[in-house]
Amino acid sequence: VNKVLNLLCTSHQLSSTNTYSYTTTVEKNIILNHPRMVRHMMRCADYLWVAEDGMKMQGYNGSQCWDTSFAIQAVAESNLMEQFPELSSNVWKFLERTQILSTPVSQDSSAVEFENPKQRERFYRHVSQGGWPFSTSAHGWPISDCTGEGLKGILSLLR
Repeated sequence: VNKVLNLLCTSHQLSSTNTYSYTTTVEKNIILNHPRMVRHMMRCADYLWVAEDGMKMQGYNGSQCWDTSFAIQAVAESNLMEQFPELSSNVWKFLERTQILSTPVSQDSSAVEFENPKQRERFYRHVSQGGWPFSTSAHGWPISDCTGEGLKGILSLLR
């Protein structure tokens, strides 16, 4: 389910449980200032933006892990790793932080709060641990081809 649909569902759920009809500015402000809505609204720019030809939307919050994995593999294949030690170090840190809840570093992310048993049951999710997502750990879902490229990125750093 994408970000915008989650935002709309949250708004609907809050308005129906609080019997707000969005008829007054006060009711609208109560919904928009609810902590759940505030958290959603903080991330809207990751998914929605206006371009020169109108409103745009994406389903993910980017492709950071996917892009980083391919980029570091290209650097390794070009035999340029020694020329960019800081890049290698930063990529290692990013891929470690992005791996889904497998290391102490990734478990220190804000995504951890959504992986407790109660939250997994609530959202019908299996334990997500060990793979890599398309974007960041906030995405929270390991994807098979992204996991393959993330692992190849890590292995290229170990050469």
